[in-house]
Amino acid sequence: MTHRLLALSFLLAVAPSALAQKTSSIPDPHNHKDIVGSMLDDIAADVRIYEVTDAPTPAEDEGAVNPEKTMRAYAVANEEGIERVFVEDSRLGIFYVIDGLPFPNRPVSDVTWLKGDLLVFDRSTNPHMGVHYVVDMQKKRLVVAALLSDEKR
Repeated sequence: MTHRLLALSFLLAVAPSALAQKTSSIPDPHNHKDIVGSMLDDIAADVRIYEVTDAPTPAEDEGAVNPEKTMRAYAVANEEGIERVFVEDSRLGIFYVIDGLPFPNRPVSDVTWLKGDLLVFDRSTNPHMGVHYVVDMQKKRLVVAALLSDEKR
C-alpha cells in the first residue's frame, strides 16, 4: 500500500498529457476537468474481474443499468466498510465482482455506463482527490484509472 501511495504522489506531479492521449477515445460522462495523471499501469495487474455466486443483490431499482438493459452495476460495502463494485449480467444470470482497486475503504460514486460494455465510476481517496475508473466488462479488464484532484498545483 505504501508503494501505491508513493506512486500516486509521484503521478500527481507528472503532466497529464500521456493520459489525454491514452483516453481520448473513451468519452468521460462525468466531464472531469481535474484529471492530473494516470495510475492504470501501476494497478492494472492487481485488478481482477471474476464471476461470483454469492453477490449481494440490491433492490431492483438500485444500481446503474446499461443502455441495452443487459447489465446492472452497483457498489456494496461490507461490515468492515470495504466497498466493492458488482455487475449483474441479466442475459446470462451471472454476477461479477471488481476486486483489487486501491482505497477499498473509500466510497464509490457516479456509477454509470458509456455503452453496453464500458462501466464508469469514481472513488474518492480523500476530500480533494479521487480516481476515475473505466472497466471494459466485455474484456473483463480495467482500461482507465485517471487521477483526480481539485488542489492547486
